[in-house]
Amino acid sequence: MHSKTVSGDAVQDTGMETAMTGYTIIETDSMDAAIEMSKGCPYLEMDDLGVCELMSMG
Repeated sequence: MHSKTVSGDAVQDTGMETAMTGYTIIETDSMDAAIEMSKGCPYLEMDDLGVCELMSMG
C-alpha cells in the first residue's frame, strides 16, 4: 500500500510511522489530489497525518 506523511510544512514518502487512531475516507483522482486536500485538515495544527491509498474489495 502506498502512503505519505503530511505535516504542516512538508510531505514525506516515509508513510505512517505511528498507529492509526482515526480515519477519514475521501475519493480523489490521484494521490497528489488527496495530499493537497489533506493540507487543509485542522489536525495538522496538532500533529502529522498519514495519507494512504485503499483498494476496493468487491
